[in-house]
Amino acid sequence: MWHDKGIIATGGGRSFENVAVKDPSVFRYNDKYWLFYTARGASSYTTVVRSAASLKGLGTASPVDLETVWHGSGEQALVAPQVFFNEFDGFWYLVGQRRVVNRKISSLPVFSRTRRLNDIASWSKPESMCDEVTFGDNHPYTAIDFWVIYDFLSKCFRLFYADQCGGIRMFSASVTDFPYGWSDGRRVIQEQYGAESWELHEAGHVYYLADRQCWFMLVEGIRSRSSWADYLNRFMLAYRTDRLDGEWTRINGRNSPFWLEREDIFSNDGYSLHQVSHPEFVRDDPSQTMTIDCFAELLIQETCKPFEKRIQYCDLEWRLRLLAPDKHGFL
Repeated sequence: MWHDKGIIATGGGRSFENVAVKDPSVFRYNDKYWLFYTARGASSYTTVVRSAASLKGLGTASPVDLETVWHGSGEQALVAPQVFFNEFDGFWYLVGQRRVVNRKISSLPVFSRTRRLNDIASWSKPESMCDEVTFGDNHPYTAIDFWVIYDFLSKCFRLFYADQCGGIRMFSASVTDFPYGWSDGRRVIQEQYGAESWELHEAGHVYYLADRQCWFMLVEGIRSRSSWADYLNRFMLAYRTDRLDGEWTRINGRNSPFWLEREDIFSNDGYSLHQVSHPEFVRDDPSQTMTIDCFAELLIQETCKPFEKRIQYCDLEWRLRLLAPDKHGFL
């Protein structure tokens, strides 16, 4: 059971985020919480950053549109950010995705970096981490929600992403080659059970659980593509492994294969959540190891109203809600 701790951030404010806030990456560093996220304005996406002394304070902190730092450049926006500190080269990295048009792959992983987290203007112009050739001729069209973690057993970096065909895939790069040099791509998880059942969908986020000495992955799933409402009815799948180059084992929920559904969240105010989507754990360790423990709080995106009619995905009013596990932890 998870306990609702309230809304952290909503859309409806500045013009660049007046529709939705989504895809969070959040951590604590030097007594401040940092929140990076995708924002949706009336006609475009961007990546935004806020910082505050408390998680609740993030809701009223001033948002900064990073596209104003990067000065646009006429390219597709960087979205779905993941932020961490790379202890090997001393840079903070923002890893995300950028859509590519009229190519054989839907999006590519990109990065921006800085040595000074507090200096928002110091984030570098985004660069591609690889090209479409890396993915291979037989890769599905979609590659989405890129995620980087350092594998301290194999002493290399791993790049995970979803192919939206029920699979999570992984590439590897050496410490000296990072953030480039990705190779050895392969599918590490496949869960797809037909149009009337469910499948693994997107947002595969990987962490090291220090108190369980294993790696833990959260992935967003969908029940069905047979109707618009079902397609937007999301839930969380969870997996664990003893090695990032080993086999992943699904962790079932109480009564289903789904690790977290909206019914698993207890709310004191009686508010009924409409979605659980694209989660991110709050990290006290912002390093490349993505280390947390089983008592970490979870920040999720959700929509603020039921789906009464079919509307465009880009117009959904996502907002960010904070959850806390019960006293026994989440695993």
